[in-house]
Amino acid sequence: MLKAAAVNRSGVVSKRITVKVRNNRLDTIPPSAPSGLAVTESAEAQLSFAWLPSGDNRGVVGYDVLLDGLKKNETPVANAVMSGLACGQSYTLGVRAFDAAGNRSGVSSLPAATAPCEHTDGLNWYPGYYVLAHGTTASAKQRILDDPLVAPFTGVQFRYHWSETELAPGDYTQGFAQLDADLENVAGRAKKLLVMLQYKKHDGTAAVPTYLQSDGPWCSGRYCGELVEGDRRLGMVWNAAVSVRLQAWVSAMAAHLESSPYASYVAGIVFNETSLPTLDQTLLAEAGYDPYAYMTGLQTDLLAAVDAAPHLPVFYYHEGGFVSMDGESVNAGSVMGDWMLQHPHTGTGTPDLKPKEPKSSGHPCANPTYQGRIPCNPDVQAGDYALSRTDSLDQSFQYATGPAPDGLLASYLTFSYGVGSGPNAFTFEDVSRYITSHPMPNTSVPAGW
Repeated sequence: MLKAAAVNRSGVVSKRITVKVRNNRLDTIPPSAPSGLAVTESAEAQLSFAWLPSGDNRGVVGYDVLLDGLKKNETPVANAVMSGLACGQSYTLGVRAFDAAGNRSGVSSLPAATAPCEHTDGLNWYPGYYVLAHGTTASAKQRILDDPLVAPFTGVQFRYHWSETELAPGDYTQGFAQLDADLENVAGRAKKLLVMLQYKKHDGTAAVPTYLQSDGPWCSGRYCGELVEGDRRLGMVWNAAVSVRLQAWVSAMAAHLESSPYASYVAGIVFNETSLPTLDQTLLAEAGYDPYAYMTGLQTDLLAAVDAAPHLPVFYYHEGGFVSMDGESVNAGSVMGDWMLQHPHTGTGTPDLKPKEPKSSGHPCANPTYQGRIPCNPDVQAGDYALSRTDSLDQSFQYATGPAPDGLLASYLTFSYGVGSGPNAFTFEDVSRYITSHPMPNTSVPAGW
């Protein structure tokens, strides 16, 4: 409180006046973090979201709006619109409050995804980077979805084994239950799911359902339903009786995906690699193996999936396996490549991406005749993350996404979840960090699709 009086030249003093002065304290208290974040609208190129207003000791002035951790703009109200986004993509929306003194709250965030891309033929088309899961248990899949390193990936690739999902002839309830649980979980994370339908095992357990492991029209010599060599087992796709049962399973699983309420989160269907458990021609002859019947069986599997799920691209991993029984080349790469050109929505890939061991030009993914006309889905396994395979992580990506003859021109690229075991190995963290700034170049739907 201040007191003052006036004095004239004659020395007369006026009455005193009193003035109260308030010395404001510096404001250092930040607003509370916004709460109740929710997406209010999701479009192909735009996300709208809102939140509950923050509180502050002297009042909130506005909010910073963030996208994937980076500030994009400010707003005085408790809602915002993010525009110019890519369709069918996952983002992290964020917001923080600030007051007149510049104090800022902590960031509140919310995962969200734009609406799926719409195409004239209605095809689901989500090229990008996917994480391959080796385990089929719910806990193994959950570990992947919970890993923060998976955040920049487009989605995940889960395996569904024939022997584990058809428990009795025509009983696919176990397979449907797995698909339903996984789709709901993946959609909740705003990711995409590549569904791998597998009739191949490497752990010594059966690759085909129990009823195909006993006498019937599916038996060739001592082999019933599957070709067995050590711990490796493969369904005998070249056996017509086995092939019919496999097609029924494929159709049922694909139709279930097509009718799912989460169908827009399915990126496609993938079949296991074509390599055989053995190259022993005596053993193959005993099992009734025929390379051309094998290719025909594979083609019918692809068509069964396309017919049951016309909105999904369908791949198979082309990795040899079409052993010649007469010494003459079966030209499987060109046979399958030419066939795929005549059958839209089918594509191929390779399960082992090795830059220092490039695929020959006969491989459909490395053949200029097919590039840009069929999609390719290379898969990088754990062993490829070492300097014994490649000189750098960048070289691996360039090989996978570059055009023939140096690369495979991938539309989809899958990485093993568990990688990096030696001192010269790349880690999953290296890959996760790399793809955030490395776009997938082939994003257009192939000609003829």
